[in-house]
Amino acid sequence: MAGNLRGKPGGITAVLDLIEDGHGEALEADLLTHGMRLDQAGGSLPWRAVFVFARRMLDTPGTALAVSVHGPGARWTVQEQLLTALNNRATWLAWSKSKDAEKGGKPPKPVYLPGLEPEEEKGKHYGSAAPMADVLEMLGPEAKALYGDLI
Repeated sequence: MAGNLRGKPGGITAVLDLIEDGHGEALEADLLTHGMRLDQAGGSLPWRAVFVFARRMLDTPGTALAVSVHGPGARWTVQEQLLTALNNRATWLAWSKSKDAEKGGKPPKPVYLPGLEPEEEKGKHYGSAAPMADVLEMLGPEAKALYGDLI
């Protein structure tokens, strides 16, 4: 969304840019949830109000406009993301103290919020691992001093 208000009072261009970029339906959905309609813009709903509303919705997780512009990860608040991370760490910690972990069992799979899943690696990795001695030689004497006993 264009942040520049050329003539200052309005925001018409910024709102029209947003609509032109394919986010008009999301903007209208958010307006409807607040009792306004996009076809009121310029009449009973000043363009400046639409502009301010759109800027607020862009920064509010879970709004249709935020998800449309920023992607599916914008559905979740910071608190929800932190709770998910905390859950994953607590689950792993509980597993690490279990008999399953002592026997070399697999750790629990982390839970991801929809839209925030890690991307799967695509393609192949080419080459082979370099010998540790060659890597330490390349990294220099400080690396040899720290990790030389691994050779």
